[in-house]
Amino acid sequence: RAMGKKIKSEMAMHKEKFVEGILSVCKGLREKAELLFENLTRFASYGFAKAHAAPYAIMTYQTAYCKKHHTAEFLCATLFYEHTQEKCEEIIQEAKKMGIKIIPPCINTSLANFSLNDDHTKILYGLSRIKGVGEIANEIVANRGTNGPFKSIDDFASRINPNKKVLENFAMTGAFDCFATEPINSSRSQQLDHIINPPAATIALFDFSQATQPWSDLEIMQKEFELM
Repeated sequence: RAMGKKIKSEMAMHKEKFVEGILSVCKGLREKAELLFENLTRFASYGFAKAHAAPYAIMTYQTAYCKKHHTAEFLCATLFYEHTQEKCEEIIQEAKKMGIKIIPPCINTSLANFSLNDDHTKILYGLSRIKGVGEIANEIVANRGTNGPFKSIDDFASRINPNKKVLENFAMTGAFDCFATEPINSSRSQQLDHIINPPAATIALFDFSQATQPWSDLEIMQKEFELM
């Protein structure tokens, strides 16, 4: 520990004990024992860093190789284990620069966490990475695997029974776009409006016959940025 931490005072404390230990086995070698200890002391000034230099160099090479030759897999794995929003955004921007497309969350194709598409060329946004979703994402994926894709928001709500906030966040981030029959500017605003202000009981919860004000492209981007 004294060598690893380069603590000179502790090293000095161990010198006599070290020398006496050698002399107890090999008589008359005090000078050589002291010289050996001095060599160990000098080694302590760089040995710890040197011992780490090689494995760090290998790790750096392996990481660079994976990023260059298995770009989508490398970036997806990095996102999978990174939970800081700011850092995730940096990785996503890096992926875009390297030509890797990030597929927005979809209630019928996304897994709970970041994943790759079938040909490993695109990264699918994970449902649990949407703010406010959390563990229910695993239930969604499991239900989808057992009972098949969700046919509508109404079908999703009846099978999963999520809270209202989850429904709102899915609508605002485009996870329900797969059910849209209109441009997303209109469909997302309609979905959110009917979640927040459900019609009378005699009308289907997700009947979008009553038009709402479409969102601008800027509004869509702002909502996605806030929740993803």
